[in-house]
Amino acid sequence: MKENSKMNGLFVPLITPFYQGDFDVASMKKLVGILQNSVDGVIPCLSSGEGGKLSDLEWQKIVETVCKTTTKPVFAGILRDTEQKCLALIKKSNWLPCEGIVIPTLYDYEEKNLKFVKRACNLSKKSIIVYNTEKHPFRSVEVIMKIDKFPNIVAVKDSSMDMIFLKKLLTLKRRGKLRLSIFQGMEHLLLPSQGCDGYILSLLNTESKLCATVFKKTNTQNNKKMHKVFWEQNLGGNWYTTLKGILYERGIIRSAEEIRPPIKP
Repeated sequence: MKENSKMNGLFVPLITPFYQGDFDVASMKKLVGILQNSVDGVIPCLSSGEGGKLSDLEWQKIVETVCKTTTKPVFAGILRDTEQKCLALIKKSNWLPCEGIVIPTLYDYEEKNLKFVKRACNLSKKSIIVYNTEKHPFRSVEVIMKIDKFPNIVAVKDSSMDMIFLKKLLTLKRRGKLRLSIFQGMEHLLLPSQGCDGYILSLLNTESKLCATVFKKTNTQNNKKMHKVFWEQNLGGNWYTTLKGILYERGIIRSAEEIRPPIKP
């Protein structure tokens, strides 16, 4: 029987502030400084950070900036549309001061995703969170059990929205048969996710206290509060734009501008 992973709590997938077309270092430092005492870890350059639109140099600068700004664990998000591009950033991350990385599921077929995860593990010297995306999710408990055997995989961020699948994983975790941690990545599914190890939620950028309240006491009343904010802040739509607008109105970042369209090869 495997020991349970100790990785838990609230990890914020940071938005990426830009100002007049460039990464806004000062705004990122201010945002991280405000959030630092409310979260257990930070994840720059994931989907909430528009990671797929960043150049490799911007990605590196953002990760290095966040690592210098916080004492909390930093997991660098790696979002690229091909395995080759992902592996290139994974290799580069080995020389950065982050504790770990977050890698996405890329393929429609689970076996291809499994092979990619294995290649990433062999290449990386870091702890790894697997981002089980909405578009290409793992749905097989058997495959997750195989991933669980890879020593540097520490967690799964589940955004599959497949609650039957997630509850099977939580049951295995509860029985001590799953080592890795399970994080819910969707704000509107927290109530049926009771027992998960933590949250990786975009809403932590703007409502860290509410997210902490729901995590500590997941009940119907708090869930209603979460759902209300979910719709108010457009988390089912172009969420990172809304979050940037809110942070701009609060005076935390200098601009609500989006990053330019994705970099073409």
